[in-house]
Amino acid sequence: MNLLILYSISDKTVASDIATKIQAAGANVYCKHDSPSMDSVGRYRIPKIEYLDSYYGYYGNKCQKFKSLPKIDAVIPLITKVSAASGNLQDEVSRANFNGIHINSIMYDTKFSPICCNFHPFTFIEKMQYFSPKGIIDNVSNAISDRNRREEVSLSKDILKKHNNDIESLKEAFYSRKLTLVCGAGVSRSSGLPLWKTLLGRLYGMYKYQYRKLEGFDDFELEKSINPYNSIYLGKCLKDSFGDEFFEKLYQALYYCHSENNEFIETILIESIIEICTKRDQYGSILDSIITFNYDSLVEDALKSRSIPFTPIYSEDVELADEQLPIYHIHGFMPLDKNANQGGIVFSEDEYHNLYNDNLSWVNQVQLEKLRNNTCLFVGVGLQDPNFRRLLYTIQSKRKSVYTPANHFIFRKSPKNRCEDDTIATRFLNEDSLRFGIKTIWVSHFSDISAILHAVVT
Repeated sequence: MNLLILYSISDKTVASDIATKIQAAGANVYCKHDSPSMDSVGRYRIPKIEYLDSYYGYYGNKCQKFKSLPKIDAVIPLITKVSAASGNLQDEVSRANFNGIHINSIMYDTKFSPICCNFHPFTFIEKMQYFSPKGIIDNVSNAISDRNRREEVSLSKDILKKHNNDIESLKEAFYSRKLTLVCGAGVSRSSGLPLWKTLLGRLYGMYKYQYRKLEGFDDFELEKSINPYNSIYLGKCLKDSFGDEFFEKLYQALYYCHSENNEFIETILIESIIEICTKRDQYGSILDSIITFNYDSLVEDALKSRSIPFTPIYSEDVELADEQLPIYHIHGFMPLDKNANQGGIVFSEDEYHNLYNDNLSWVNQVQLEKLRNNTCLFVGVGLQDPNFRRLLYTIQSKRKSVYTPANHFIFRKSPKNRCEDDTIATRFLNEDSLRFGIKTIWVSHFSDISAILHAVVT
């Protein structure tokens, strides 16, 4: 949370005391006084608090002086007998109000409030020793939450209107029991689990430095250290090198930020996936199935906590019980609970090739059957896996025409900058997906996916 305290130059000592207390409560505090004649930026400082000495500050023409200043969540005008009459301070509050910044005044040694502060919350301080910053921080937190909810509602309405036809197609497939969710690493990443390269980097670090635990590891540095290697081949080398200890090492690297007694972080994306899994009728789950390329039990644990029946399938020997949602772990299953059944881990290069070279393997048969007969919705999948692309090509090549309308959908994140390179990349990705009968749904945030999935089931 970033707060900007506005004060009169004569109230510097009071502002310093207030800023110190708020800083100690966990907020980032920036202070700026109202004197345009003072231009020695940073002249007044106390530890961890930055003082801004230009009147124009964050909102005005001289804001280039303060390029390091982050986005301000709230402005805190310090109203005293002196500053209450400061035209400069009142102008600054008006600028903040015009820019939609939350305002929470602090009134010290006066009960007179300038007109610009009359319609905003305030905190009255009679004596400094009795001042607690908790009320201010709570007010700002609530204001930020309210603002985010309003923005999400507005964005959700726009995204639903934009993709109305796609939502109707997905809804029709869902209620016809013909919808399959295909989940990739992006789903698990949203809850703090590692991507493939991060997982390899952690295992490489454990092998190279012979560490039994991961404390002190830097994922970014470890990822850089494995750049010279082919990732699939490196997986085989690591598995062979660890020998009998491999699965224990893999578990440590996969669940580094979790423990057996710890629950996963349920992000808005996970909650949305669970919502579509929980829709049931007298015949069982309405969602046909989930295909996942992830080892983890993120979705299973969330379903278990809600008493939703499911079966994780990671080998052809696992039988699907009646009325249970099948979750196909294409590359194997390693749940957070070590006592749960697991297996089918595909990690090394030879295992990977053997799996996909066998056209009759249960993995290939399941994927081909769902791609051929269902509508697949790809979430957190990049479509970069060469073997999966081969399966997509196999299905598409047997269709009557390459111009047949797409019957699958994929969520992709829109580029932030609309530069020429991003425009070209967007067009190429659209064309690549359509080659395989997959239409791209461009989203800006996880909340967009949540809104679309919610619309599908309602």
